[in-house]
Amino acid sequence: LGQLDSELQTINFSGEAETTEPVAVYQQPGDLLDVDGQSGATTFACDKRGDFDIAMWNLEAVKPNVMLVNPDGVANLLIAPGRENVDLVMTHASKVIDTTVVEDTEGPALVVGCDDGAVYAWDLSGHDKGQIYAEMRSLSPLEVFLPPLLLIVSAAQVMSFAFGPTIPWKETIKEPAEVTHRVMMLDFKYTVKIDKEMIFWPEAIGTIVLIVFFQISAFTGLPEIADSITRSVQNSQSYKRETSGAGFFHLLLRICKGLSAFVYLIMQLLSTVLVAPLVQTVAQAMACVRPEDTPWTDILLGNPNDTIYLHSAPNVKCFKGHHALLLAAIAITLPMYLFVLVPYCVCGGDAHYVPKTTLKDYKFWEADNSWKKAAERSSTDLHLAFLHPAPKEVFRTNLL
Repeated sequence: LGQLDSELQTINFSGEAETTEPVAVYQQPGDLLDVDGQSGATTFACDKRGDFDIAMWNLEAVKPNVMLVNPDGVANLLIAPGRENVDLVMTHASKVIDTTVVEDTEGPALVVGCDDGAVYAWDLSGHDKGQIYAEMRSLSPLEVFLPPLLLIVSAAQVMSFAFGPTIPWKETIKEPAEVTHRVMMLDFKYTVKIDKEMIFWPEAIGTIVLIVFFQISAFTGLPEIADSITRSVQNSQSYKRETSGAGFFHLLLRICKGLSAFVYLIMQLLSTVLVAPLVQTVAQAMACVRPEDTPWTDILLGNPNDTIYLHSAPNVKCFKGHHALLLAAIAITLPMYLFVLVPYCVCGGDAHYVPKTTLKDYKFWEADNSWKKAAERSSTDLHLAFLHPAPKEVFRTNLL
């Protein structure tokens, strides 16, 4: 395998005579080319695209040992030039200056060096393909202070949720406690003097929509679909024929990349900082006030006398009409949301570590579980010195 004029040339070494003519020439726009070095086949190549991206594209048309008649040589397994497609794009925060494909015990990996001194190891096979499993670099100040800060915020959110405004605080600490609760729960509607009865329904419906969106995205693999659409644009012949970076398909590719990044961001927010506010909204939608002279059986009968009302919005009558439908929606969506939330929250909300194949392996009580492996990989790829978690306990720690 060699490189000439930014074109990958594959040379066949068959029999005892070494040929000098290339078997196939693949025209790709990247540089810093390297190929799969495993024995018996060459399945992919990697090259740098622009300053920050490494593209992995396929070279193998047919896998060995699956045909009735085996080919004469490895070159006969190669894909026809022009039919190769980008399978994966790995983006870095700083400029890529060197790259190489290596073989580890679990398959091929890509080691990338960047101009800021960082070295990344990417997994290139299996269900965790496209995940970073090791980073070798110095910690930034943000990475030093952010983990303990997140622990403090998480603890404050839990305490604010448990000890909310309904607690009969003393006057000296009532106002600070309420302010802390609003900040931790991202609850600013009272601060800006919005009528709580007016905001209840938009807030409740928006919460249900976000919960349903998260579940649909998780079960359908929306982040993976977004990445697939991006690669489809990049692999299209129209994109390849465009010579200008300002062409339509180059613009379309940038839009697809932006939408893909947006999907990953929304998934991360819905599985981290927005969890407590969403659960609080659900709790408020279920917090009904039953006067003392109203029998509890009215709850079962659907509040026939309209005496039971919502604490956060007294004009909403509980257990009937739209509120009954809201409670049904909560009963259907919330338990599944909390269950699907587990693999995402233990990975810090990073959907790159939770593809559909990982999500389906839900038996987290077993030792060899994909949720535990994803948590371990996402939390231990970079050594955090005294803050570095114990790999075997990271799933339990992040979950709690």
